[in-house]
This record gives sequence, C-alpha cells and structure tokens, in this order.
Amino acid sequence: EITVSAKKEVTKDDTIDRGTVTNITSYTEICEVLQNNRKMIKNVVYGFEDHVGKLFKNYRIYINYADSVDLRLKALLLHKRIIFYNQDPEHQSESPMFFPLSVYLGEIRKRDLKLSRKIVSEITVPIMYKAKIVFGLVQINAEYPLTMNNVGIIKKIAAELEKKIRFLPLPFEDKTNMQVIEINFDEIHMEFRDRKLLRHFPIGGVVFFKLRNKEEEIGQFSAIVKTRNNYGGKTTVSCLFEEKDALSEINLETHLEKISRKKAKQ
Repeated sequence: EITVSAKKEVTKDDTIDRGTVTNITSYTEICEVLQNNRKMIKNVVYGFEDHVGKLFKNYRIYINYADSVDLRLKALLLHKRIIFYNQDPEHQSESPMFFPLSVYLGEIRKRDLKLSRKIVSEITVPIMYKAKIVFGLVQINAEYPLTMNNVGIIKKIAAELEKKIRFLPLPFEDKTNMQVIEINFDEIHMEFRDRKLLRHFPIGGVVFFKLRNKEEEIGQFSAIVKTRNNYGGKTTVSCLFEEKDALSEINLETHLEKISRKKAKQ
C-alpha cells in the first residue's frame, strides 16, 4: 500500500539529499545507436525473420532507426501493450495487457493498406529495451483467428530479439550523474550543467535510468519528459514516472518517507 505521505510532493530544500540519477538512456540515443550500427542490427534481425517466417505466413519485424517512422510504433510508444485483434468477436480479448481496441480500429487498422482483405487477425508485440523503452516490434497477421498461444510465441520472440540486440557491443554514451532537486511519487526533477545532455530530453520523450541515494540503489525507472528549462548555466528537466515495477515502487515510497521525515525535523 502506498501511503498518502509518500505521494505528497517534496519541495526543494538544498539541505536534503533527494538522490542521484545515473545510467540514463533515452529513446533518442537508442535510435541513434541502432542507426549507427544498422548492419550489425540487421544481421541479428535476419536470423529472427527466418524463424518467424517458418511459423507464420504474414509477418514483419520492424526496428526503429533514427530516420524511420512507423504508424504502429508511434502508437506503441504511447501504449506499451500488445496489439491483439481478431475480427471474430468470439476470439476478441479486452484484457488490460492489450492495446486499446478503439485506437487500433480507429487509427491503425484502417490505414494499413498493405494487408490482404482476407486478413482477419493480428498480433503485434513491442520490442522494448530492458522492458522499458519501445524501439521496434514483431507483427504477425493471419487469415484465421489467432490465439493466446500465438501471443506467447511472439512475446518470446520479441524478448529474445531484444536480449540479442542489447548484448551486442553497442557504443552507448558515458553520462554524468544528475542531481535530483525535487521528487514525489509521480514526478522527478533533475539538474545538470552539461547542456549536451539536453538531446536526451525532448518533450514527450522517454528516458530510462537508475535512481540512487548515496550508495543505495532505489530502483530502475522509465519516465516521460514533461518540461525542461535552462537558467544560470544550469539545466533542469521534469519527468513523469511511467509504471513502476513492484520493488522499485516500494523502495521509492521508503525513500520519499525518509525525505519527509528529514524535512519535518528542520
């Protein structure tokens, strides 16, 4: 249970250490790294395409390089869920793990002119860096109703592909730590001096990072960039936390309660 006190905003006070952000990775950086190492990535994807092609006739594996845009990927950046659609209502599912059906029918499927009219079903699973940042997808379509068993197969393929790409020797940047100046259960505000880091914080972009308090790791989080400002040689960014894993959520609650107690003593 998340206490009310932990959800209250902790106002800025320079005498209280609110933690440090480390190991930050952004959607922007991931796409650029994939683009700069496109040949290496494609070699990995080809192997998976061969595997998926033996299982399903209509398939697509899409990786988002820095110069590419895809309708489904843009939608999955906002809704990190699985697209699972069957034309037959008997095989339809409204589970919260799936992409909103109204969005799929209204914004995606009607524009998909490449599929045969005989296609009646689709499963599209996002490929997510460390299960946090979408950078690609695995899509299958069929002329028959697809099942939850098929969903499991595609989820496994997407996870294996992400792992294979993540363990390639890709040159991610070395980044300096960022000081947390304000934090609550929903938002985090950071400050840094190196303006080059701003490229990782486009408004609406997704960032992935570790939050530490001195030597203690609080957890790994992803967040959406809300605002950014520059003044007096310092840059601040504010981000909205995305859904947290259970352990990180508990640790964050404990961290916020410690800050609240320190503030109450002042």
